[in-house]
Amino acid sequence: MAAPQGSAGDGYHVRLEVFEGPFDLLLQLIARRKLDVSEVDLADITTDFLAHLRLDSDDPALDLDGATRFLVVAATLIELKAARLLPAEERAELDDLLADARDVLYARLLEYRAFREAGRQLVDRLDANRGFAGRHVRLEPRFAGLVPEVELAVDPSALAAIAAAALGSRGEDRVNVSHLRVAVVTLEEAAGRLLDRLTAPGERTSFRTVVAGLSRTERVVHFLAVLELFKLGHLQLHQPAASGALTLERRAGGGDLSAVSAAAPQATDQPATEARST
Repeated sequence: MAAPQGSAGDGYHVRLEVFEGPFDLLLQLIARRKLDVSEVDLADITTDFLAHLRLDSDDPALDLDGATRFLVVAATLIELKAARLLPAEERAELDDLLADARDVLYARLLEYRAFREAGRQLVDRLDANRGFAGRHVRLEPRFAGLVPEVELAVDPSALAAIAAAALGSRGEDRVNVSHLRVAVVTLEEAAGRLLDRLTAPGERTSFRTVVAGLSRTERVVHFLAVLELFKLGHLQLHQPAASGALTLERRAGGGDLSAVSAAAPQATDQPATEARST
């Protein structure tokens, strides 16, 4: 069981079966492998320290520095003790963790001390300037009329040339669209080609034969045309199995071909011309 001694500002002291002394020193001994962290009961230490703080809770001069130092050291000890619980094969870096524990502790304390000192200086500055008030009057005319000297890096002629270049006409920008393809086959044209291949009712052909040698986009347009013709009643589709060969059969009659949309473009190997930017 830990027994608190002294004040938080003087450094919290603990008394254990395996250690007695300042709490900061406890972490240093563990980091130097002179004390096994598994033998330290952190629950007892924390309980006693909280009781120690309650005894001083009525003291307006309670030092938060000591409490902060305790939290930093306790957090480091918890980290080390948690690492001890890992299986042996997962503790390859435990030695490095123990070796660096002291440095980590000091770094955290120094960081906390820097912020604490900055806060103290801010309080001192506020206290030192407590009797001053800002001036809420206009500047005197002799100061308000002062104009700072301006040194220009360019002369008027150079400035005029820069303005002319910025405001003048730059010509028409052209965007390179050579990577795009011109639409040369419409959905309506693809439908006409399909009906030209199947002129008599009952005549059949495979879709694979129809699109043989065409590009991927042309195949898509022809497939959409097949669906449109099927919807209008010009074609009957046969597919015995899923993902199987698609057979087209010409049917008698059918709806008006003007209903076939001509808005589906087909990309070929013909590049597009350059377009003007807007």
